[in-house]
Amino acid sequence: MTNKSGITPGHKKSPSRKSLRLAEYDYSTAGYYFVTICVHGKRCLLGEVIKDVVHLNGAGRMIASIWLDMPRRIGQVSLDSFVVMPNHIHGIVISEKGIALSRVIQAFKSISTNEYIRGVHQYGWEKFDSTFWQRSFYDHVIRNDKDLIRVQEYIVNNPVAWALDEENPDQKKPTLGRTQGPPLHQE
Repeated sequence: MTNKSGITPGHKKSPSRKSLRLAEYDYSTAGYYFVTICVHGKRCLLGEVIKDVVHLNGAGRMIASIWLDMPRRIGQVSLDSFVVMPNHIHGIVISEKGIALSRVIQAFKSISTNEYIRGVHQYGWEKFDSTFWQRSFYDHVIRNDKDLIRVQEYIVNNPVAWALDEENPDQKKPTLGRTQGPPLHQE
């Protein structure tokens, strides 16, 4: 039974979510985009980092395969550097004019979630609660070559920084403020 607002009694109303997208920016503009997509609840379902090296399990290898196949599936996009971590993926999407970044990410999430569900049934992968990926994703518009190089280095070095990564649920050292995370744009 629902009340007048349409919320089931006892259901906590979700706070309004602030958009992570740049206001007034057209995300169907051709360009380079750095994205981070996280597993819901930061659950480490894709592998583990041992001695600064990512060791993907079957689910992580499936995620990497689907990511690499996105240009064939979608068209109008190509990929640059990427890394699958235990509970998230970082990648650079190169978009041609006319394809919205959100469409690319939505397709990736949909295809990979369905494949993960298949893996739960066929290979005994760990089940997830209500959703595999977090609702949104982080993006950063890459504006110049210097920014591109900084992002590529961040992606390549992400496994080495895993122990201190804020996405790591077993983070070894608490951080004050923003000490980890994607590189910020600097002109």
